[in-house]
Amino acid sequence: MFALVDTNERIWAALRANGLPSASQRDADTLGQGWSARREAFLMPTNARIRDLIIEHADLLREADFPAPLRDFCAHVASCEALLAESEEGGAGVGKRPATHIRHPGSDFVQYVCLSFAQLKGEQQRLLSAQSW
Repeated sequence: MFALVDTNERIWAALRANGLPSASQRDADTLGQGWSARREAFLMPTNARIRDLIIEHADLLREADFPAPLRDFCAHVASCEALLAESEEGGAGVGKRPATHIRHPGSDFVQYVCLSFAQLKGEQQRLLSAQSW
């Protein structure tokens, strides 16, 4: 999951570097079809894979409760998928639709994934070094 999140973060940074408006300047008019096509082609396939990994492996989480950054990310992806489905069906709001109904949790999600990965790798290293070969 860390590798997929890192990949999407790099794509996101590249999109921002190539003219994606800032969050405060983003709306359906400024984003137009260019943003929608990029989101559908680059970010959404990986987002769906990340969401599926979270759901399929939720039993491996250390926390007793489902962490908010993961819950928010899964809701964001579902929201995007719903908007994409509405657009494909020619639903109301096409061309004037919001970027998403539920915003991406942003740095909270990325920080959670990075910290969890670092903790996992630390635990893995500890266990490997405790092995007597």
